[in-house]
This record gives sequence, C-alpha cells and structure tokens, in this order.
Amino acid sequence: MTEGSGARRYPYNREPYGRAPIPTARGVIVVDGKVLRTERGPVVEFWRDAGALGILDVFIPGAWVERIRRDESAWRHLYDEHGTDW
Repeated sequence: MTEGSGARRYPYNREPYGRAPIPTARGVIVVDGKVLRTERGPVVEFWRDAGALGILDVFIPGAWVERIRRDESAWRHLYDEHGTDW
C-alpha cells in the first residue's frame, strides 16, 4: 500500500467478505475471501486461506470485488465464525 494514499486496513477479524474473479495461469477463478485493505485508487488486498494450496493474498482492482455477507461466502475464516456480519 502506498504511504499517505488514504489506505484503510480493516480491524483484525472484522474484515468484510468479498467475491472476486482472480486471474491464474489456468484461467480465471471466482473466489470468496476477505477484503483486508482498500486504497484510494481503487485497489484492494484480497485474502483467503486456500487450504492445501496455501494462502491467497493478492492486490486487485477494487472494481473486481463484489461485497458479500458472511453467510453468502462459500468460504469462512476459521476465527470469524462468530464475528459480526457485514
């Protein structure tokens, strides 16, 4: 994130959920995850634990991300099961 750019980091375990198409070497996949940061620009840091594949942590255009409620997400963060719904 660019210092002084108006970047916002959501509080730990209170990050909103989102759905986004992520380009990969095998094509585009649609992924549910958490939006960790936003930056005027618009750029977001999109995060999710992908199990055996490891952690997916990407910076993507904010326009790619559709904000969704926790109960709409196909994936939920382990420590967020009892968190606040956005």
